[in-house]
Amino acid sequence: FTSEVGAVAGYSPYANVSSHSYLRLEEFTHTLYAASAIQWGRPYLCTGRNFAYRRSVFTAVGGFDSIKQSVSGDDDLMLQRIAREKQWSVRYLTGAGSIVRTAAPQSLRQFIHQRTRHVSASRYYPLHITAMYGVQHLFHLAMVIGFFIAPQQAVLALLWKYNADALLVSAGREPFGEQFGFPSFILNDTAMMLYSFVIGPLGYLRPFDWKGTTSA
Repeated sequence: FTSEVGAVAGYSPYANVSSHSYLRLEEFTHTLYAASAIQWGRPYLCTGRNFAYRRSVFTAVGGFDSIKQSVSGDDDLMLQRIAREKQWSVRYLTGAGSIVRTAAPQSLRQFIHQRTRHVSASRYYPLHITAMYGVQHLFHLAMVIGFFIAPQQAVLALLWKYNADALLVSAGREPFGEQFGFPSFILNDTAMMLYSFVIGPLGYLRPFDWKGTTSA
């Protein structure tokens, strides 16, 4: 928190989760998106488990009243609100001492509820961020459909995706001290793509309860 910094985000992996776990790769991938966006001056994603901001900044942006339209996602929406003001810098910490570990979901039901809640906040994201996710999901959908109508092109697209994702994960492993085996990476990267077809719509359509409040 140097004088120009208004908010700082950090890594929050799941505790006691195997390096082969889907949960570990998914959380790490989102971390790389968050850290990269902040590094490029376009903050949009963080986790409230490891997120700090100045009290003066919180007050200046209107506190939680400025983002009360969403039941969930106050961390992402607050970060975006701070970034829009352009009065303060945002930083992402990668040091081992800044990591905050958290408990992993204990069941499939808990996992789906958590992810549905997370995705629900994206309806309040700025249009350019929503469009970015839309393009990503359309690419994945086109690739799946392509296996039935143009399998060769679909295989090439899938190999391109694996390489792009592997480069991202490889570049980010050292700063965060993470390691991922190749077979589990391919399996979990594929699962991440397929599960988004289910979780994405649920985040927009399925109501959920969160801290005594029910989403619309």
